[in-house]
Amino acid sequence: MYPVGRSRFHAVFLAGLWLAGLALVIAWGSALSRIDWRVGLVGVTIIVSGVAAFLSWKNAPIGQLSWDGQCWHWEDASYLAGIEGQCVSVVADFQSVVLLRVVCVKQAKWLWMERKSLPDRWMDFRRAVYSPINGKDAEADAQPIEPVMAASVEK
Repeated sequence: MYPVGRSRFHAVFLAGLWLAGLALVIAWGSALSRIDWRVGLVGVTIIVSGVAAFLSWKNAPIGQLSWDGQCWHWEDASYLAGIEGQCVSVVADFQSVVLLRVVCVKQAKWLWMERKSLPDRWMDFRRAVYSPINGKDAEADAQPIEPVMAASVEK
């Protein structure tokens, strides 16, 4: 089992993007000869996007993700028995932070996994995520692939 919580990396990433957008709006507004409705609209959009980013981080899934060698299981406070995951895929890998997309029962969850959550098990977790049978049918992977024969060209 590997614990999942709110990621500090995720928060810093969102804050950095938001601050970059804010800096661009301020630079654009100061370059104009007069401030008009467009600057106000973009300013409101920047504020709304900041609130949305904060709420996204605040409502990030918290629970545990485990791999039993066959499939992934997601457990959170609202569903303690665990949900069997159908597919886990790596979206971004920053070595000490990994963004996963976990598909469970007709819905997808985006999980920010961090080494600091459980440093002793981090490499085990990474091996499981990158395992060739990660979330797939092991028998389907075991089927041999037939080689494609090139058609011979007659002279």
